[in-house]
Amino acid sequence: MQSLGAWLGSKESSWGESVKAEAFFRRLWGEYVKIAPRALAVHDHVARVFGRVENDHVAFRTFNRPGFSLDELFPAFIRLGYREGEEYAFSEKHLRACSLLPPSDELPLVFISELWLLTKVYG
Repeated sequence: MQSLGAWLGSKESSWGESVKAEAFFRRLWGEYVKIAPRALAVHDHVARVFGRVENDHVAFRTFNRPGFSLDELFPAFIRLGYREGEEYAFSEKHLRACSLLPPSDELPLVFISELWLLTKVYG
């Protein structure tokens, strides 16, 4: 399984630096409907009934593992033009998270939460 950070490209990757956020979310949706084809049918039905479907936020749930950590995903969104939002730490739930603010009003807010699989102290 390829990590999202690798999918967006490393910080040294010219593709990773030039990819646009809109293209990223189109690709992400395309990959998602390949593994969950009913999502497209639901999306199309909601669009027919209520009009255009817009995502105001997208949440990524991840783990503190190489290739999947919050620290690796965060810079990938910065390269897409997102700005740092809030940071959160929920030590009793073994979770930390952050929000990223979109470069334009047409793009969703991004929220990334990371479950700590090993004891790790943030703070």
